[in-house]
Amino acid sequence: MRADHILGDGQHVTSADAWDVSRASCMARWGPSTRYSSLPEAEATVRGRVQRSSLL
Repeated sequence: MRADHILGDGQHVTSADAWDVSRASCMARWGPSTRYSSLPEAEATVRGRVQRSSLL
C-alpha cells in the first residue's frame, strides 16, 4: 500500500478494510491497462475508497 501511495510514512492499517482497498488497487490497475479508464480516474477511485473506509 505504500508503493501505491495510499499509506504514508508512519501510517499503518488499523482494520480488515485493507483487504478491500488492496483488491480495489488491483482492479484499478486493470482499468488503464485495458483502456477502460484513465490513470487519474483509477487513482481517484482508490483514494475515494480509502477515505470512506476506517483504514487510517
